[in-house]
Amino acid sequence: MNPDSLSRFDELLAQMKTLHDAKRSDYTGTSGDVLHNYRNSAKLAGISMQQGMFARLCEKVIRISSVLSNGGETKVSDEKITDTYFDLAVISLLSIIASEEQERVV
Repeated sequence: MNPDSLSRFDELLAQMKTLHDAKRSDYTGTSGDVLHNYRNSAKLAGISMQQGMFARLCEKVIRISSVLSNGGETKVSDEKITDTYFDLAVISLLSIIASEEQERVV
């Protein structure tokens, strides 16, 4: 990886963290549990947390596919396709945390 790419990668990681931190406070409130919304929504739906998270990943992939097939244009101006890519990355990381948590329980 060339130095410019590495620097950009680090910038994107920082941007993703900032976006996630803002969204996390909206979803988890003061619970301190990064899986709060996934845990509770899965419980409400009667499915496992991993199933719920996988469904969210699929939803994000479908959104990206739809946006790309529409020439990259979005109707929601405040959520760009890069935000959806960040969401995919964050949900993937949270899925790892959920899997590790599940392994400790079993």
